[in-house]
Amino acid sequence: MVPSVLENVRVLAGRNRIAFTRHASERMWENGLSEDDVRHALRQASALFLGSDGRLQVVGVVPGGDELAVDLVFDGGLVIVTGFVEAR
Repeated sequence: MVPSVLENVRVLAGRNRIAFTRHASERMWENGLSEDDVRHALRQASALFLGSDGRLQVVGVVPGGDELAVDLVFDGGLVIVTGFVEAR
């Protein structure tokens, strides 16, 4: 059985195969998010969308209960491009 893209996201996040771009780090700081928050959301990822710009957008939940949407690309692990919190 071939794992789904969403399953691959969860597995790579669980193995801590994540790199954060400068832009992602800046957006996380602006939104009060830590790298651990993003990792947690990706390990618990529940939905996957293709954004209008062609990037994958994954939705998960941070420990505080807010939904987090993260745009990402695959490059030997996960490379986080940007992320933002959506209120539940």
